[in-house]
Amino acid sequence: QFGLRGRVDFAAARRWYAKAAAQHDAEAAGALGFMMIAGQGGQPDPKAGVAWLRRAVAGGDALAEANLAVMLDLGVGTAPNKAKALALDRDAAAKGIGFAAFRLGARYEDGNGVAKNLAAARRWYARGAALRDRHAEAALARFFEDGISGPKNAAKAIALYRQAAAAGSPTAANALGRIYAEGRGVPRDDQAAAAWYRQAAQAGLATAEVNLGTLYVHGTGVAKDRDAARAWYLKAARQHSAKAEFNLAMLALSAAPERRDYAAAKMWLDKAAAHRLAAANDALGRLWEKGEGVPVDATKAFALYRLAARARDPRGENDLGRAFMKGIGTKPDAAAAVRWYARAAAQGDSDGEYNLAMAYATGRGTAADPATARRWMQAAAATLPEAQYRLGLWQSFGQFGPRDTRAAFGNFQRAAAQHYVGAEFRLGLAYDQGQGVAADPAAAAKWYRRAAIAGSRNAAYGLGALYDDGRGVARDRARALRWYRRAAREGQVLAMFNLGDLYRQGEGAPKDLARAYFWWWHAAAAGLPPARHNLALLAAEMSPAEITRAKELIATRPPPPR
Repeated sequence: QFGLRGRVDFAAARRWYAKAAAQHDAEAAGALGFMMIAGQGGQPDPKAGVAWLRRAVAGGDALAEANLAVMLDLGVGTAPNKAKALALDRDAAAKGIGFAAFRLGARYEDGNGVAKNLAAARRWYARGAALRDRHAEAALARFFEDGISGPKNAAKAIALYRQAAAAGSPTAANALGRIYAEGRGVPRDDQAAAAWYRQAAQAGLATAEVNLGTLYVHGTGVAKDRDAARAWYLKAARQHSAKAEFNLAMLALSAAPERRDYAAAKMWLDKAAAHRLAAANDALGRLWEKGEGVPVDATKAFALYRLAARARDPRGENDLGRAFMKGIGTKPDAAAAVRWYARAAAQGDSDGEYNLAMAYATGRGTAADPATARRWMQAAAATLPEAQYRLGLWQSFGQFGPRDTRAAFGNFQRAAAQHYVGAEFRLGLAYDQGQGVAADPAAAAKWYRRAAIAGSRNAAYGLGALYDDGRGVARDRARALRWYRRAAREGQVLAMFNLGDLYRQGEGAPKDLARAYFWWWHAAAAGLPPARHNLALLAAEMSPAEITRAKELIATRPPPPR
């Protein structure tokens, strides 16, 4: 049966157990019953297996008592009888069967057939662990880790998890992976976490398969590998893991745009939703709201958000609040939006905290309350770059609290570290103007460049101005003109004005009064008074042909956005 004399041969083991059982050997009868139930060495036959277990129990086999208790509990191969199962577990545990002691601990922890009693559960788990049952060791370790019905003891928990994992418990190996991933009672060690998750995953534990897949997604403790992540998620999904199904959908949605597979994402989300994962309903709602792989249907999106929110999914609560605030699939109701934002925020959802802060800041759906707005924005800023940026703006301008440019600079740094473009621009501006930090034009140029490349028109203007003046970079009017033009085409009014000046002076490009007129005209149309003044002076310098060409440019070229 166990391959101790060579290869494993269940069929041969079953034949020999049958011969011994026919001679009234109780231990053989119990082993034969187990093999019949598990389908080892032949087709599964739970009914016949239970019959052999009963013979073994009658012959005094304690392990058979524990196995028969499982069958009576589940009602497999026999009618369910939880009272009899409990009695068998007690008798087997008294005879030194650690697995029976573990089951008794689980009964008391869950209140299954007995009154829930965590202290009793802990005692039974301890008895099972003393008998070196790996399930009991893992359960007792969890009680020590979380301080359930007794003091926390991280060292004891880790030692028990190690014992259980060495004995083959995938649950214990997965717990060790989590402990090393989070640095709970040990220094954080991503590679150790990956090794423990792998041990549990290779034993077929779906939770560990999901955890290992997630490490591959992020490249944590292992080389980043989306294909490996998908393979592990698929293994877990075959065990109907809703989390794995959800993560497979997220992989499909996070692929490069040309490889994004909305049909696959919807298929996996439908499966996860059928397995009652509330987050899947929320994600499906976003597909229907945006029309990604499905027709746009705001009403369906709203219904899915509501399903997720009623199941207390924090993202669902936030999205339902957003739907009420914006009127997505329902009539706008700012007060209802604030209530749902508050529920999401109470669960620590950073988007909910941000939206609740903005509601208190603007007085939409609730009375304006600057102090509460600032408190929720600070909570959101713990993780959300948009909140870090917004809080930095408030601190820069003294909104909803005292002005603090140093704190603002710190928040812009945090958001910029997460590639938030607005914060990158603000860092450039802070270094440019010495706000919250010593002025450093070279650093300003670095941050302006990053933000400008990412699409910030204000950063493009700021970088153009540095090249125009030769601050932090070598003076270069041609580069200044290029950055001004990039910003001006996106509607940056000061860039339009400076671009007109360069064309008028012929610096950075050949002198071109018609183009100067074109850009000053648009700057004036955007409401910049100096541009209106300059237009009048420029017109006096221009020939009729140049004025005609300037008007043609204005008439034929699309205006920049406002």
